[in-house]
Amino acid sequence: GEGTEVEEPPLQKISQVTDPGWLPGQVDVSGSQTSFQLVFDVQCTNLQDIVALDDIGITEKPAFFNCDFEGQCLWVNWEMDAVDWITGMGEIASEYGPDTDHTLGTPSGKYLFVENGFDENETMTAMYISPSLDVEIGCLTFWTSGRGENIRVILTAINNPDVKVLWESN
Repeated sequence: GEGTEVEEPPLQKISQVTDPGWLPGQVDVSGSQTSFQLVFDVQCTNLQDIVALDDIGITEKPAFFNCDFEGQCLWVNWEMDAVDWITGMGEIASEYGPDTDHTLGTPSGKYLFVENGFDENETMTAMYISPSLDVEIGCLTFWTSGRGENIRVILTAINNPDVKVLWESN
């Protein structure tokens, strides 16, 4: 069949943060009759906007589906976007990013991040994609940290050609 078009929601703002911390996210991913992939899509507009991600977990799935970024992870960067999520530790730059990861709570703990290095007002998009999942019962949990005025983080489920928005930053 034909894919379901998803209307682009308006750009959402994450509160400007003076001391970046980790915020929890939780999404019910139950009820799928077919396999699908989950995609974290971050869009930043301003120079030096930053988004970090840590401790992705899926209940009712083997541990290897989870990512704490301290070791191997089955999730991957999408090859067709201009920017990749990369592994970071501690505070990424003097003014930006979380001081510690969420998993260990220390500066030596690892997390994933995206920082906008593009020109002002040029929207940067970076996607991080799960392995193929078949979830009859399950919940996705994750932690995000962000700094910037025009940051949007969207979690979608993709079963080509269908796309369903599951979660969006506010």
